[in-house]
Amino acid sequence: LTNITYMGFRGEALPSIASVADMTIDTFSAGAPNGWSLDATTGEIRPCSWDNGTRIRVKNLFSRTPARLKFLRGDRAETMSVLDVVKRLAMARRDVGFVLNNKWFFPRGQSLMERMASVMGDDIDGRMLEIDAKSSSGDMELTGFISVPVLRRASSVDQFLFVNGRPIKDKVVVGALRAAYMDVMHAREFPLCALFLKMNPAHVDVNVSPAKTEVHFLEPSHVRAFIIKNLREKLSETLAATARVAHDVAAHENAPKQMNIPVNNIV
Repeated sequence: LTNITYMGFRGEALPSIASVADMTIDTFSAGAPNGWSLDATTGEIRPCSWDNGTRIRVKNLFSRTPARLKFLRGDRAETMSVLDVVKRLAMARRDVGFVLNNKWFFPRGQSLMERMASVMGDDIDGRMLEIDAKSSSGDMELTGFISVPVLRRASSVDQFLFVNGRPIKDKVVVGALRAAYMDVMHAREFPLCALFLKMNPAHVDVNVSPAKTEVHFLEPSHVRAFIIKNLREKLSETLAATARVAHDVAAHENAPKQMNIPVNNIV
């Protein structure tokens, strides 16, 4: 349990969903003459034409437990929740292609910047700062991108944080990101980011919540300080470069204008 390096999911997830909805599982093994389909409601298994990996389809959610239907929000709100999950998985695994409702496409094999543009929007072009840092002891590595201070959102919807490839929403990492931007961004504004923290799996516990979005660091203060230090250094470099450009422009505009008068016009 202290060395979990894959994402996985809760073991009871599929039977739990099958108990409250209509579920069909289609699967295909390479080299097999055909695929197979399982009706999770009846237990019937039959050949099918599916020919690419495994597909799980869920319909009529909570049809057998109608009391839970009242806790579902509207279609748009529930779709946005599903989209958020898919986006975080797409950011974590660029080697996998994702398609949602034939409306959201995240092609397989995209670079990180391409996947970020697909997920966050084209307005990030040329406005993200690359992070590539290692701790002095070599026990942590932080890579990814953060937005320049002028690029911001009204919510944290475009903040993607990962620990050892796992999408998280941990208060230590979120707090470190907020602290790094404290001097350059209003408290009610949120930077964009895709940050990947790699560390010894034995130094982080990923089994502290059923949703697996929270983690517990062995040394949270060490992790927080490492993130803040490197993000602030990158932001400082950018602000210094911007200030130099502004100074050069101002100096050019205020410089005395030289008049070039043709010689043949001089009397």
